[in-house]
Amino acid sequence: MVTPIETGFMTGSRWFLFAIAMGFSLLGSAQCLLKGQVLDEDLKPVTGVLIVHEEITMFTNIDGEFEIQSNKNQVAFKASALGFEAIDTTLNCSNSQVQLVLQSKLLEQAVVAAQQQEIIDRLNAIEDFTIYEAKKAELIIPDSRPVNAPSNSARQVFAEVPGLNIWESDGAGLQIGIGGRGLDPNRTSNFNTRQNGYDISADPHGYPESYYTPPIQAVERIVLLRGAASLQFGPQFGGMINFQIKYPTTRKLAVISEHTVGSWNALNTFNLISQEFGKTSYIGYYQYKQGDSWRPNSAYDYFTGYAHVQHEFSNRLKLSIEATHMNYLSQQAGGLTDTQFLLDPTVSTRDRNWFRVNWNVLSGKLEWKLNNTSEIQVVPFIMEAERTAIGFLGLTTRTDPGTERNIIQGDFNNWGVESRYKKRFEWKGIPQNLVAGVRYFDGNNRSIQGFGTRGIDADFSIIQVNDQESSDYTFDNTNVAAFAESILRPNEIWSITPGVRFEFLETASQGEFVQVVKDGAGNVLPTYPRTITEPRSARERTFFLFGMGLERKVGLRNELYFNWSRNYRGINFSDVRIVNPKQIVADDIDDEKGFNMDLGWKHTSKNWGLDFTLFHLSYRNRIGNTLERLVVNPILGEEVFQVRKNLGNAQIFGAELFLKANLIQLVAPDTSRKWGLQSFVNYSHIISSYTDSNSAIEGNKVEFVPDHNLKIGTTLRFKGFSITHQFTYISEQFTDATNARFRSDPNGILGEIPEYWVHDLGVKIPFRKWYLQGGVNNFLDQYYFTRRATGYPGPGIIPSDPRNFYITVGFKVWDY
Repeated sequence: MVTPIETGFMTGSRWFLFAIAMGFSLLGSAQCLLKGQVLDEDLKPVTGVLIVHEEITMFTNIDGEFEIQSNKNQVAFKASALGFEAIDTTLNCSNSQVQLVLQSKLLEQAVVAAQQQEIIDRLNAIEDFTIYEAKKAELIIPDSRPVNAPSNSARQVFAEVPGLNIWESDGAGLQIGIGGRGLDPNRTSNFNTRQNGYDISADPHGYPESYYTPPIQAVERIVLLRGAASLQFGPQFGGMINFQIKYPTTRKLAVISEHTVGSWNALNTFNLISQEFGKTSYIGYYQYKQGDSWRPNSAYDYFTGYAHVQHEFSNRLKLSIEATHMNYLSQQAGGLTDTQFLLDPTVSTRDRNWFRVNWNVLSGKLEWKLNNTSEIQVVPFIMEAERTAIGFLGLTTRTDPGTERNIIQGDFNNWGVESRYKKRFEWKGIPQNLVAGVRYFDGNNRSIQGFGTRGIDADFSIIQVNDQESSDYTFDNTNVAAFAESILRPNEIWSITPGVRFEFLETASQGEFVQVVKDGAGNVLPTYPRTITEPRSARERTFFLFGMGLERKVGLRNELYFNWSRNYRGINFSDVRIVNPKQIVADDIDDEKGFNMDLGWKHTSKNWGLDFTLFHLSYRNRIGNTLERLVVNPILGEEVFQVRKNLGNAQIFGAELFLKANLIQLVAPDTSRKWGLQSFVNYSHIISSYTDSNSAIEGNKVEFVPDHNLKIGTTLRFKGFSITHQFTYISEQFTDATNARFRSDPNGILGEIPEYWVHDLGVKIPFRKWYLQGGVNNFLDQYYFTRRATGYPGPGIIPSDPRNFYITVGFKVWDY
């Protein structure tokens, strides 16, 4: 909202300038000087308001004043400031002095409004207590292009993010597996995964795997901040992913209802409702889906629900509470050998494997605007979750004997709180920014491995088996952290972004396991089984991380940036626990350390945009598995054990390119607005190798690093109708440090993932408040895979979905 106030007073010099300006205007080559002042709702000057006029940018001074020179009678410009509603207006230059009154507004709403003017959705320098200046950061708005949202198709949702490697072993979208730049995609475990700013992974420090992913149909936007996120959000070499659920509406009542049917009896229903009552608003949704999947023994049943209530006590104080629940049950078809995959990827040799997840998260958020330059945010969160898997985990080449099934159960009970402070200040008339915060996290988790029933149903009961190995461990960790990061602008072109973070981490474990030793004939030795109890062992360490970014603005549309940040990844529970005597953890195993570096160029305008980045990821003490012959039991002598240890250092270099254009408007700007043809190219080339490692892997490529990663998409629009085509190509990649080739392992566990390419097609047809959407995924019916499992859901190759169809009928009454 803009309230221009003509002051009506002019000094002699202002009359003189005004007369000169009017004279030039009458001659057709006027030079007008428009002076203005920006005030807040209390009519106090607002410092550091960004004023954008044509290709010129400026900031208001300490008195909230600015000046614009123009040779036009009508002066168009945009004014925006943190915590206020952005405005885009045109004023008559005959008004020698105007005053603009900015209205306070929720930051998220102002950000969304600003994004609509550029073809590439991008983030502002600072949003929601997070600094994005001089960093590799991507913003994804799922509703901006047709995607298969009901199945959480990560291949389509993240298609415009360069360098991502995605596991596609779950066609229903029950979990999303994303890696990048040489990091394992397993349950997005190399990213700090969040929903609305708080943790949703099992344990971000001890077991950072994400069994829960928010429904894409409920997501307003996804923010992905690469490795530089370590300073603000804690260590993870991949960075941070935040799923922002849709904000409450400003309507009296708003609804979204979508119902989808698809191949293999897939059914999905998603329903969302939101309402505002004065200063109080709420939003809630539920999603239910079920299906059989394309391989036998792959049925699933899934439910998730979410509720959010917020109240604005004033325009300076807001409180919200939200709760999330998710549960699902899925049958798992198991893995295949390389030969089985080549002969018939649709087969399943396992019918007794099941997986169950129950996820509950409760969070609150207090936002307090101390004044027009300072804000505080406090976010407490609690998670109680459980995941259980049961099945026969023998090698794919073995026939299921029908004996007791393996069972692994994990219970996660975590709580924490994050507090952040944001300050805007001025230096030499130029606005500066500071964000600082503290974090406390307490995790109390339990892992049980044992044996279940002999049946084929989803019975997760644990039974006692005397001649088999089992374990029961509790894992506790405590994390205390503090950080500070700032945007320092020496002028209107350059910015410097230094940051520091201090981390204290304590990881503790205690428990017991049953040890069974057999002779050469398979008989249990007389003194076995033995129950071995391990006393509590705790490991404390502190980390000091730091980094810095530089950014230079070239005109209004171009940015050059550089960022370097230290990083580390703490030892996980799976790196220190002993599940059975055949797996040994090296005594000197240590945390993984290293740094991320990005050098990039961004250009964005209304009709085309580009993001080009050169990056380097240095990964020291990378943890992995290797086979060694050791003497652990004198009776059996030397045996082969799987030893988990620091394999060595990894160096990863790459280039990432994202180019997007509105081709019709770019080539023929005067073309009717009814038509649109938008295309993007997303390509990355990555080189990786192990250095300073043992001779067996020295010089080998790093796992999960395809040399070439290409995605191309085109969307044709006519009025509200749209049709989208997407092409994906991923070159070959290895799954282990020895770089084993395809068919080198008869069990299908080790080996490369061959190159693959996939075509997807989507269509959306609107009918006022109704719309019809559908598509064909993998419409050329390619057989491929992206994952080789070592355990659950069954050792071996997990094939990806062949050609499949879906159609959605939706109803939407929604506004902000």
